[in-house]
Amino acid sequence: MIYSLCFSDQDLYSTSHGSNDGTVGSLNSSSNSLINAIQNGTNQAEELTSIEIDSNGNVIIGGWTYGDWFSQNQGGKDLLVIKYDSYLNLIWGWQYGGNDHALINDVSFDLFGDIWIGGETESSLFSSNQGIQVDSLLKLNQKDL
Repeated sequence: MIYSLCFSDQDLYSTSHGSNDGTVGSLNSSSNSLINAIQNGTNQAEELTSIEIDSNGNVIIGGWTYGDWFSQNQGGKDLLVIKYDSYLNLIWGWQYGGNDHALINDVSFDLFGDIWIGGETESSLFSSNQGIQVDSLLKLNQKDL
């Protein structure tokens, strides 16, 4: 199976929710035919920037949102992590942000199945930030989600 990410402000796989919905598609790796696709988001802009498949075939996606997808937006771009099963049914979603931009560049797993997020922020997410862009690394424990 091959998974792809993109964003669209058009009715690609369903009715558009607004500016730049996140879209995920799964393709048959031998025939390149579309198996399943979803389009979701808020009435604000979203972008899905990273994808990883866990050992159970679940799809973990990282990105950002200006909207209130899984919780209320805190200002600017909020971090966004979404977990789907292999059929693209939603398992859970997580959104977190501060008073300025924060975004995810990559998601990965460790040997315990915990999710590691690499990104950047101009917000004071976990400590004071003087308004400059800094790299960030965050661990999400699977058991806590």
